[in-house]
Amino acid sequence: MYAGSPYGGVWKSVDGGANWNNLNTDHQLPTIGVSAIVVDPQNGHNIFLGTGNHHDYPTGSGSIGIYRSQNGGLTWLPTTSTPTLVGTFHTIGNIIIHPANPAIAFAATSVGLYKSINANAPVCTWNRIPGMTGYFRTVIFKPGPSTEIYAAGTDIFRSVNGGVTWTSMTGTGTGLSFSTSDPVKSINLAVSPADPSRVYAVINTSSTLLVYSYNGTTWSQKVAPTGPQGDRDPVVVSPIDANVLFVGSVALYKSVTGGGQLVRRKSPAFRYA
Repeated sequence: MYAGSPYGGVWKSVDGGANWNNLNTDHQLPTIGVSAIVVDPQNGHNIFLGTGNHHDYPTGSGSIGIYRSQNGGLTWLPTTSTPTLVGTFHTIGNIIIHPANPAIAFAATSVGLYKSINANAPVCTWNRIPGMTGYFRTVIFKPGPSTEIYAAGTDIFRSVNGGVTWTSMTGTGTGLSFSTSDPVKSINLAVSPADPSRVYAVINTSSTLLVYSYNGTTWSQKVAPTGPQGDRDPVVVSPIDANVLFVGSVALYKSVTGGGQLVRRKSPAFRYA
């Protein structure tokens, strides 16, 4: 397993998390900030990482682009012909690789949604998808044939043709609309292979945290965490039971009812020096 830190590079564990080793990112990358990691599903030695700290956007450390290791993390090089992508990818939220075609990859960035059709080439190129500008926090494949893709930042979009065209999943008649008086700061998404048509969205606005579920046609609001909130709020759903999900905030919450009830989990004690 792999872990990235906005101020600590990339780490790898081969014993279930008991021990961790740094993957040379502390001295091979111009920045130690890592905001996204993805491993080629067909070649475990091929690892992509997004640099920078997207959690603190727009005030955090900016990205210098997408780097790649083709030898399991021993060495790292930028994926484009230019040494950095400063001014192109201000921050990178996450990266995904097509499960059946590793040449296709997508990157959610603070300046738009990008796609590569030669991600497995020695020098690959990234192009912003027309119309998909602005802030994007996440992009995920719908489990299955992988022609359907979801992306979100301050709105939620879906493509049913492999990322060629995109439409908003919110607005009149969808069950989910956003208010200009309470603007959206970020949206995280999750979907389970156990129910590929169900999409969970954790929405962080200027004043509150919202949890919604999409059933393939419309959105319905679920129970949101109570108490102090953060602004990162990841959501993870079980791959074998789409009713089981975890929502991270200041505390960790779990639901076994598809978001109908959230129970705060006991968190380990942290001590700050």
